[in-house]
Amino acid sequence: MIHMSYAKFLEAVESIHHQNIYINIDPNEERLLNYIFLKYSRAEYLQVSHVLMLGKFGSQVTLHRRLNSLIAKEYIQLETDFDDARRKFLKLTPQALQRYESLAIAMTQSLKKTLKS
Repeated sequence: MIHMSYAKFLEAVESIHHQNIYINIDPNEERLLNYIFLKYSRAEYLQVSHVLMLGKFGSQVTLHRRLNSLIAKEYIQLETDFDDARRKFLKLTPQALQRYESLAIAMTQSLKKTLKS
């Protein structure tokens, strides 16, 4: 029955996406945003230059375009290092954090529904 729990979670995620609460992002941007979120959740600060070196998300040009898109959609923002203005860090915005909060709530609710069944 675990697979039913996951199915309910996916339904909840689709519901969140269809409510247009959050600006839609494409699957590649979502993978990148999830990566940034995971680093954030571990209190690891990501420099833009480090992200641009990650080949698993595409070329540097593609990554730069995706980062700019996530900035324009207000999911991430750049924060300049106080000691070295050349270094830029990626920071999640309140909108991004709210997105993950909504996903966490959807996951919890789907698990509760499955356990009740």
